[in-house]
Amino acid sequence: LEVSNGASRVSTLGFVRRELVRQQQELGKQKGVVMDGRDIGTVVFPDAELKLFLTAPPEVRAQRRFAEMQ
Repeated sequence: LEVSNGASRVSTLGFVRRELVRQQQELGKQKGVVMDGRDIGTVVFPDAELKLFLTAPPEVRAQRRFAEMQ
């Protein structure tokens, strides 16, 4: 959770975000790469060969978030 919070704050800096997207796209040129993130399939790799989206009801998501913070 600490890394996620730090990443969210740092990624608000446009120049940092652009560089991170560039680096992720470079890594993605290799075969067999799996990445996850809120915008991996929409911003970083909009034309990805395969995308998996995991969904859950809001109640389940809230329970998971609560458990993470314990």
